[in-house]
This record gives sequence, C-alpha cells and structure tokens, in this order.
Amino acid sequence: MNTIPTCSFYGNSLKGYIPPALRQDTRKLNHQGPSKAKCFHFPTQSAALEAAAKLPGLELFSEDLDSSGTRHYLLASYNDFWEIYRKRTNKHFYEVIRENVSCKLYFDLEYVQACNTHIQESLLLESIAKLVKEGLKQILKRKDYALLPYLRCLVLDSSSKEKFSKHIVFPKIVFPNNRIAGKFISTLLQCSDITSQLLVLKPSRDEMQTVLAIDLSVYSRNRCFRILGSSKFGENRPLTLGQQMTQRLLNETLVCCFHPDDVILIDEAQIGYIQPLNDSFELSSILKTSLLHTKHNDPFVASHSKSSPFPQVDKFIESVIGDGQVKGSIRNVVFFSSSLKLVYNIQKYRYCHRIGRHHKSNHIVIIVELNTMCYYQKCLDPECRAIDYRSPPRPLPEQLLQDFNLATSCKDSK
Repeated sequence: MNTIPTCSFYGNSLKGYIPPALRQDTRKLNHQGPSKAKCFHFPTQSAALEAAAKLPGLELFSEDLDSSGTRHYLLASYNDFWEIYRKRTNKHFYEVIRENVSCKLYFDLEYVQACNTHIQESLLLESIAKLVKEGLKQILKRKDYALLPYLRCLVLDSSSKEKFSKHIVFPKIVFPNNRIAGKFISTLLQCSDITSQLLVLKPSRDEMQTVLAIDLSVYSRNRCFRILGSSKFGENRPLTLGQQMTQRLLNETLVCCFHPDDVILIDEAQIGYIQPLNDSFELSSILKTSLLHTKHNDPFVASHSKSSPFPQVDKFIESVIGDGQVKGSIRNVVFFSSSLKLVYNIQKYRYCHRIGRHHKSNHIVIIVELNTMCYYQKCLDPECRAIDYRSPPRPLPEQLLQDFNLATSCKDSK
C-alpha cells in the first residue's frame, strides 16, 4: 500500500537523498535496541513536511506529547511505523493527511450525547452510507449492486457517555487530496435530502444550535487525524474497531494508505456531476431574483438564530406550530441555499401527524421547500426516523409568493 503524492507524477530529482541531519537521526535510532525500524523525528510540522517532500515512500505521523497540544512528528515507512507503534503502551498518534496527497473518503462524526438522546446511532451511520451512495450513483452512473464494493466502510469508535465520536473510512473511494474529498461531501450536503437526517443539537451558552454531526474542519490541509488504537493525551478513549489490531487492519484504516489498483479515484471535475435529486420543479424567476439579493448566498448556510433570510416564511411557520393548548416556537433554523430548503427546529410543540398526537419528549422539525412552495413535518422520534416519516406536504399561502414578488420589485427599483 502506498500514497500518491503529486511529485510522483513528475519525478523527483531528490529521490533517495537524505539530509545529513536525518542520517544522524537514523544512526541514533538504529542503536536504540534490537528494533531496526527507521523513523525520523521532527519538532515542528513545517520541518517534517519539508523532509517528507524530499523522501518519497515515507509517511508522516504526529504524536501528542502532553495535554497542551504539543506534538512531535515522525517520518517512516508503513512497515517501520508499525514496528514502533505496536510496541507502544500509551498510544497518542495521528496520521498527517498532507496537502496534495491522495486520500480515502473519511468522516469525523461527533455530538453531545445528553442533547441528542433522540438520535439512533445505526440510522445516523446509515444516512452517511446513503449520502455517499447518492454521490457515487450520479458520478459513476452504475446500478446499486455495482456500488456495493465501494460502500464498504470501517467505523472507528471512541465514544463515551458524554460524547459520541466516530471516524468512518471508505477504503475503496479515493480522491486526489482531502480538499477535494471535503468538496465531495459539501456538495452532497447541499444537494441531498439526507442532510436533514445528519443534524444534531449542540449547546451554546443559553440556547441550542442545530449543526451537522459531520465535522467539516477535518478536510483542511496537513490535517492530523487520530488513528486506530490511539487516544488523545490524558484520555482513555482510543479509537477501536471491535477486533484485535493488526498491521493490515491499521493500514486499511489509515486515510492515505491504499493500493491504487484496488480503489476508484474521483477527481474534482466529476463532483460537478452531482445535482439535487428533487429539483423536478423549476424555480420561479421571482425566487431566483430574491435569493440573489439576500446576504445568505453561500452554498450551505446554517443560521443559529431564530430567524431565516425569509421573515415572512418564519412568521407563517410560527402561526402553524400551536393548537390552542400548546404554543410552540422556533428554536433555530437552517437554510440550505442549493436545494432551497428551510429546516425549522421546533420547541415546545411536538405534534406528529403519524401518530395523531404530541410526542412525549421528542421534538419535531418543519421543512419548507421554497422551490415547490410547500412545507411538511418530520420528527426526531426514533420510530419516525426509522421509516423516514414525513407528513403530507401542504402549500404555503399564496400571499408569501406575492411578498417575494413585492420585495424583489422594491430591491430592483433601488
């Protein structure tokens, strides 16, 4: 197994060259005991990256030295790293996903357990698999059964009673670098209904925020990604896979370790094939113009306040979340600008159309589709989520469309 750095396509005049300082480190390591594993140590990431660029075939790892975040960096082959790693009792290691090095598709999922007791772990993981399947189906143009080999994934768990924490690695899906892997995921989140199933609650001061269970920050350049068997320094929650760790298993979970003949490579151009699956209705020119004038024109906009870019819609939703006995309110709202959806997280009002009554503890969400001018209810109850229940869609009032038209006319006249 190996990585494919950019330089491998063009050759490297420094191949085989080891700087004098590194030769000295090698001699020291070779005399530290019976192990002949070669490993170069660096105090900073920049020094390690510079050396890694000159030494193709060696991979970069980091290790926590204390709880303050201090790390040192190790450069070694996969075989030599395994010889070092397997003998460590306390493991606090990370794989450095270098810029412009090919990598597998990977996810980092996390949320606070106490705030999300309604979430079923199996359904969340299933939603991730469905999301990836949607993307592959559009890019590869293959039948479902032909995609099965690529949908196999490894789920590494380091959850506790307080925090849900998992890494997911798809060993057969590879991208030119992790930036493009992140773009693949972000594009899917913009285009898929499944995104609403990946939202979790996060405490923030005096209110709850609705955020993605997927940590999108892990697709930054030269990212340190914790590896199988390791925990953060000072913690006893190593990433586990439910079976004894071997070198083969470790390599399969490493994001940059793969054999090029065993994977499917997805490049950046192919991501452009991914389109919203539910855009059968053409968006009216009124709504298109209205969106162009809003400040919230990002591909994915998460609003942690109680209002959206469409106050008229907010006001209407507030009018339908009450029944005379219970008056609900908008906890917060998330706007997906690519698919033109508003996801309202509702508090106090829990009426579910499936059971014909209020849930005792599980909250509901109201989803508004601006392209079809309709709305429907979903909820966070495990049974409702298991069947992906949604209430029959209802039309938004015609007055809302007129309000959009009026707002657009006023803006255009300025």
